[in-house]
Amino acid sequence: MKVFTYKDYIDCIHKLRLNAIFQVAEESASYDIGKEPKKKSIIKMILEDKKEAVEFINKHLKGKEKIKQEELERYTSKYMKRKYQDIELPIIYRHKNTETFFLIEHLDFIDSTIDYKILNYCIDIIYDWSRKRRFNSKTNYPKVVPIVIYTGQEPWSAKKKNREKTIGTSVLENYKIDIQINVIETDEPESEVIE
Repeated sequence: MKVFTYKDYIDCIHKLRLNAIFQVAEESASYDIGKEPKKKSIIKMILEDKKEAVEFINKHLKGKEKIKQEELERYTSKYMKRKYQDIELPIIYRHKNTETFFLIEHLDFIDSTIDYKILNYCIDIIYDWSRKRRFNSKTNYPKVVPIVIYTGQEPWSAKKKNREKTIGTSVLENYKIDIQINVIETDEPESEVIE
């Protein structure tokens, strides 16, 4: 299972501040920021049901122990809702016992910048989580498990590790930001979207 830990978060923050040249960035992208109503995929609607989400996580991530429904709660963040008010956020669940977050995004097309977007979401989740905590030497930090459900026509071809996409030399290898996403491909593309 691939996770984004607090240590990864700290590493990213320090590397982004000290080495701006190595920041992960989209080369070119265009966004429609109109006021059209947000569309929600059926997959996201299903996974908003905690019972379905628990079944999905247990089936696809194959952890050592199965997660129970009462251990999982939907994570909502006013901070993230404000920051991403014009786009549909991924579904985020928090495992109460382990402070593990499951970030679930659905795509029906290959998005070669999804690793960058997931990295931003991971940093925002940990930032928001840390604002509500008092830290000491015994504080355990959360993990974020990024999951992308892909239902497109073509086989997934984008890189799953953003480290593979970063420009650099072997001398500066330690300064690359590392995040890996769990991509789950389905056999049939999703065609229906609810408005």
